[in-house]
Formats: sequence, C-alpha cells, structure tokens
Amino acid sequence: MELLVVVGVIVFLSTMSLVVFSQVRRLSRDTVRLTHITQLQTALRAYFRDQGVYPTAVVAGGSIATTTTTYMELVPAYPRPADGSCASGSTYAYTQDSAGASYHINFCLGNMIANVPAGNNILTPAGIITAP
Repeated sequence: MELLVVVGVIVFLSTMSLVVFSQVRRLSRDTVRLTHITQLQTALRAYFRDQGVYPTAVVAGGSIATTTTTYMELVPAYPRPADGSCASGSTYAYTQDSAGASYHINFCLGNMIANVPAGNNILTPAGIITAP
C-alpha cells in the first residue's frame, strides 16, 4: 500500500513538472520572438541611418547588409511551434512601405510579454502596435 502511495505521488509530481515546463517553454518562445523583433528594429534603424531607405526585402536566414556594411548577419526565423492564438504558419513578415521611407513587420505572440499583447502585432519604425 505504501509503495502505491509513493508511486502515485511520483506520478503526480512528474505531471505537475511537465505542465510547468510546458508553460515555461511557451513563454520562452515568446520572449525570443520579442527579442528578435527588437534586434530587427535596431538593425533596420542603422540601415536607414546609413542608406536613407529601408531594405526592399528581409528574409529569415538572410542578412541585412550592403556591399560594405553588415547590419544583421543572420535574420532570425520565427520560433516553432506557434503558441496561443498564433497560426501554425506564423512568420516575421517584413514589408517595405512608402518607397523605402518606412516598413512594417507582422509577428504574433502567444502570450503578453513586456507589455506587448498576445496575438498579432506590427513593428513599425515608430514601435510596436497591435494589429487590427
């Protein structure tokens, strides 16, 4: 009987650990997503400062660079799997706006991180806004 109780306690603790670990992993992926967005914003600001326009394309696995200067050696990919209400095919979707005078990057967070709400968001040169 005592052995059965011990096994039950171990199973319960293992299950609780797994649940907590799963939640920590989800929050960790969202933190990484927000870090990526901040790094992209910094690289794009430097590129604009030097070139006077934003790049025409930014692709995961590529770089943000000119022939003489590298602003971001490796553009990060969206961490998988998607979390919360984010679609399974979520990415960092970059679009140059206004003939290079602006840009927006669509991205999704599964949870609120650093006052950025869960769900679809947009990074612009002015900062992060919640997608309509």
